[in-house]
Amino acid sequence: MLRRALVRNPSLLTYDFHNTMKPVIALYEEIGISGHDLSAMLISRPTLIPTTSFKEEKMKHIKDDNKL
Repeated sequence: MLRRALVRNPSLLTYDFHNTMKPVIALYEEIGISGHDLSAMLISRPTLIPTTSFKEEKMKHIKDDNKL
């Protein structure tokens, strides 16, 4: 799946993995999205990594929803 995401959006290779991609991947994993699902999301939304923003307030809402 990741290979397909990279083929569809080679610009993913230009992102700083440790400072840009890794923190975003960790945030998605924190809310329960697996690596496989994240790869599928990257295929359908190639700009997902650079446009992801989980500010503190948004994370609070996500965590509160997961408690239900």
